[in-house]
Amino acid sequence: MTGKEQTKFTSPKIAEEIRKRFANETEIISVPMKYKRNIGRFIRKIERAHKKAEKSTLSFS
Repeated sequence: MTGKEQTKFTSPKIAEEIRKRFANETEIISVPMKYKRNIGRFIRKIERAHKKAEKSTLSFS
């Protein structure tokens, strides 16, 4: 497959093809998430900043 052919595929198409080829051979693997609490705090902090920025009247010209 050439580089041009690869760019035609999108993620859902690739996932569907993998499912067709390996559906009977798959197994579920659980991975414990490290730093879950810290990541959650970070995401909430970013969301609060976005809300504050949305209300801001500061503009640069």
